[in-house]
Amino acid sequence: MHEAGLIEAALDGALRRASAPAALELHISDPVRVGGEAARFHLELALRARGLGELPVELRIDPVDCPACAVAVVPDPAAPFCPGCGWPLPRRDGPGLEIRARRR
Repeated sequence: MHEAGLIEAALDGALRRASAPAALELHISDPVRVGGEAARFHLELALRARGLGELPVELRIDPVDCPACAVAVVPDPAAPFCPGCGWPLPRRDGPGLEIRARRR
């Protein structure tokens, strides 16, 4: 559920930088820690609460390279292991997600 707090902070920042956005890009840079679909769900809720429910959202998720077998994976945060070899996937520094507003 930590996605909700991350989304609120990132959305507030994106809306401050772009007063009338035409669309939003939700970029997940750490899929080991932040679930893409959960983040999208919380973003849609936050947008509706602000009267922006019709704003299009593009989701982009960076894969994680397994340090053991080098397979690129987009994991489920509930099971952050490589599906090929079972090795734990590394987390990345930073908040794990970013929201960018595209202007009209």
